[in-house]
Amino acid sequence: MLGVMAIGLGLGLISSQSNAEAASTNTTPKSIRGIWYAPLSKKSYTTMQVTAHAVNYWTVNSKGHRISAKHVMLSSSAKYRHSYKRLSVKKTTAFSNSRYWWQMVDSNAQSVGGYVDGLAFWDYRATYHHKKYRVLGTYIRQSYVTAYSKVRTQHDFSYTATPKQLNSLGIQR
Repeated sequence: MLGVMAIGLGLGLISSQSNAEAASTNTTPKSIRGIWYAPLSKKSYTTMQVTAHAVNYWTVNSKGHRISAKHVMLSSSAKYRHSYKRLSVKKTTAFSNSRYWWQMVDSNAQSVGGYVDGLAFWDYRATYHHKKYRVLGTYIRQSYVTAYSKVRTQHDFSYTATPKQLNSLGIQR
């Protein structure tokens, strides 16, 4: 729950190294757009909607009906131009040369050490009980990876990364 709230607040630390492959934009990539689900309990899911210009989240019950208000996580709307919710997307290999990460950075919150507040997303495939799922991984601080799947499933793909897993992600400790 705390990991989900940290994502909702956009407080994950992301390295802003200069080996980006593309300039910053305010449009999310098509590969990660859509509605993603992470189990919250046996009867509810945290739902994240990634559109071209916004990232929103809310809670749904097991039947898919919304049971909480819709919250804006990040947006390229002029309303959030000078806010910590401003969406700025950068494709980068800062974490790993073997996969691209999409940084959704709050460029207004640059801090000492080259870190900015924001979110890092990447999509991948995971297998559970011989069934393949499309998963959206999100990295937040303290080695916690929150994972959302394209379908509502009770299996939680989220994990706390071990030092070996962090190395495979390309994150330097």
